[in-house]
Amino acid sequence: MAKLIKERSRKAGLPPGALVHIGEKKTEQVKITILEYDEMH
Repeated sequence: MAKLIKERSRKAGLPPGALVHIGEKKTEQVKITILEYDEMH
């Protein structure tokens, strides 16, 4: 008789309330724009 093995949860062993991403991983490039201002500009 074959045994059914459940896949271990990704949350196992983490503290309660820990966030675990379960969606698709994005592979797009990240673009960051920085605007810096001072007193003159």
